[in-house]
Amino acid sequence: MFDIAEYSEDQFDPLIGLIKEQAEHHGQTLTGSPRKLKEEFEKSDYTKAFLIRHDSAERPVGLGIVHELHTPNARGLYLEDIFIAKEFRNSVKGTGSYGFGHLIEIAREHDYDFVNWLVTSDNDDHTLKFYTEKCRAVPEDVALLSLSKKFNLTTAVPQARFKQSTEQLGKGNFKITLHDTNDKELATAYLNKNFSTFRAVSGLRVEPHIIKSTNPDNLHRQLEIFKALHEAVLHFARERHMTGHVVWAVPKNQEALQMFLLSEGLTHYQMDEEKPQTRFLPFKITKEEIQSDLMERLMQKPALAPHS
Repeated sequence: MFDIAEYSEDQFDPLIGLIKEQAEHHGQTLTGSPRKLKEEFEKSDYTKAFLIRHDSAERPVGLGIVHELHTPNARGLYLEDIFIAKEFRNSVKGTGSYGFGHLIEIAREHDYDFVNWLVTSDNDDHTLKFYTEKCRAVPEDVALLSLSKKFNLTTAVPQARFKQSTEQLGKGNFKITLHDTNDKELATAYLNKNFSTFRAVSGLRVEPHIIKSTNPDNLHRQLEIFKALHEAVLHFARERHMTGHVVWAVPKNQEALQMFLLSEGLTHYQMDEEKPQTRFLPFKITKEEIQSDLMERLMQKPALAPHS
């Protein structure tokens, strides 16, 4: 029988053990400090972890790490990590289904609009099939762009072109809004704090929203707004020490913003810049599926366990 143990200080050793296994699964090592990781999980009010247990195993068989995520139109649950230990993937059937069932339970309890996550493109077909068929996940229509390791943050300065306001939306969620001199809203960026377990660094996921201009031919004005929003995000991240990774989730139909960010030195988000062939694929479970019988179906039949 499965059960879930919400993270507590006395469970750090099995948690860090699973995180190390997950890093090794992706051909990496845990580059961050275990001490820093422990401090993060103890003090953070926006990073939550849980362990998946089974009565046939002496140690937890898997883990999940989640954050709340705000976008311009919704509030959801972002799955930072879900991982099933290799030794249990075949011997303890249904672990992945149970872990995702717990996520759906959280989403229902807190009335979230979606659950989303990233999976690496080098996952096997069985894992991708688990997401798309068993979990009924759909691809998220965004381009993921991030600060590269070579990005020079010292050149970033607070933007002064437009009026700016900052609003806190949740425990680790903020909204930056740019206005013109007449207080007309021009653009917003929803900033969601998160934590990279492999590298033990704090970062942000940025969800932008650009108000359509009444003068679409004013390219110079549009670029000014893009630059001001980008600088506002950089200043926010730097002031709060959240620069470990800053990732923009730009809707694919906002090609102009994508091109601008790439011209500013951002790159397509990768797990490892030394392995550009390993891409991230964004997936989402919609509110319609969350409110359906998805959780009940996940719990009914064993399925191959994912290892994102």
